[in-house]
Amino acid sequence: MFIAKITNVLRRRLIFFYHTSYGSRLIVVVRIFQSFIKK
Repeated sequence: MFIAKITNVLRRRLIFFYHTSYGSRLIVVVRIFQSFIKK
């Protein structure tokens, strides 16, 4: 279960990295969302 969660996060990060050239603002929003989820 833990590995699956890590792989999911890695996949999402990879996808966002792919879309960085399209819109780096999305990364900022995702980071804020991640910080909110972590809390």
